[in-house]
Amino acid sequence: CSPVAASPSSGDAPARRPSAAPPMQQQGRRGSTAQSLTGEQPRIRRRESNAGRAPARGLRRAASLDAKLAGLLRAAVDGEGEDTRLVAQRPHPAEVLFAPGTVASVWGGSAASDVFRPYFSHKVLNTHNYAQFGDLPYTVGVHCQRGQKQNSPNQDDSFVLQRKEWLCFGVMDGHGDHGHLMSHLAQEVLPKSILERCAPEGGTSEDWQAAASTAFHNAAGRLRRVYPKESRASGTTASVALLDRSGGALRLRTAFV
Repeated sequence: CSPVAASPSSGDAPARRPSAAPPMQQQGRRGSTAQSLTGEQPRIRRRESNAGRAPARGLRRAASLDAKLAGLLRAAVDGEGEDTRLVAQRPHPAEVLFAPGTVASVWGGSAASDVFRPYFSHKVLNTHNYAQFGDLPYTVGVHCQRGQKQNSPNQDDSFVLQRKEWLCFGVMDGHGDHGHLMSHLAQEVLPKSILERCAPEGGTSEDWQAAASTAFHNAAGRLRRVYPKESRASGTTASVALLDRSGGALRLRTAFV
């Protein structure tokens, strides 16, 4: 999986462009590339090449992957095209904490059938309220693909949740024979536990360190209860970030295990 990147839209002009990118571990040998989800057409940022020279290979690759992911998500919204099987419209479990239609999300789908897909295939994604990303403050992106590990599905997972007040995102890397089950459940449980404590709708936010610690402990307990046998020899890493404003200034808080 690639980094998940965040940058303000044109309507937001702080003194310095923020960057929030906890690393996403990638299975396989391909490089990582951030994808743009904002707007009907992908936003592709290029550096100007020297006169008479073609753009660097990495920039051409970024543009290609960016357009591919934007096409996948448009296919899910429009319900057309052969790539609709890679994207499903489904709300993230954390969205129940907030008023309907106020949270846009892109998050990993179940990877159990991924073992039958070709190497370097794009991970199945879930998305909800995708069209709202163009109206929200931050440009975000995600790219995740299966590696070259025989008889094993993609064990990486991720989530992106955004509303006008904040952006929450995270990445998970499962390990062990059932690591894909651990990472998928963790990305469903962790953000809900963190957001209900640190970004409550109409409530008071708790201390980040205490809230994140509680959320990770709760997630570990949930894994053991749902997968009592599988969790004995399998698990997952997890990195979570919450970007919001405090007193007008951007604030980035992170936690990981």
